[in-house]
Amino acid sequence: MPCLSLPTRVGTDYPGTPRTWRLGDRTLVELQELVACGLSPLEALTAATQVNAAAYRKLPSLGTLEPGKLADLLVVSGDPATDVSLLYDARNLCLVLKEGRVEYADDAHRQFYRIADE
Repeated sequence: MPCLSLPTRVGTDYPGTPRTWRLGDRTLVELQELVACGLSPLEALTAATQVNAAAYRKLPSLGTLEPGKLADLLVVSGDPATDVSLLYDARNLCLVLKEGRVEYADDAHRQFYRIADE
C-alpha cells in the first residue's frame, strides 16, 4: 500500500450543538488522540500550531514564536511537548497571551504582568 506524506493538521468540521460544543473545546481531545495514534506530543502540538497556520496561509503572522508574529501563547507548569495532557488541567495554566497581551496570569505570576482587561 503506498504511503502518502501529508502534513497532519488539527481541526474538525463537526458542528455539534450550542449545548454540547464550543469553538475550540475539542482541540485538546484531538491532541491526545493524535498522540494515541502515534504522533509524539511535540508533533501533535506542531500540527495544531505551525502546520495549521501554514494550511491557512497565515504562517507569516502566526503559528510559531518569532519576532514580528502575533503571540498567542499558553504557559503551563510542566512540558506539554512531552505530555499534552498537561493542557487539560487548568491548575497547570500559568499565563495566557493573546496577540502579545497578557489575558491571564495565575497568582504566582500576576505581580509581574499587567492583565489586559484590568
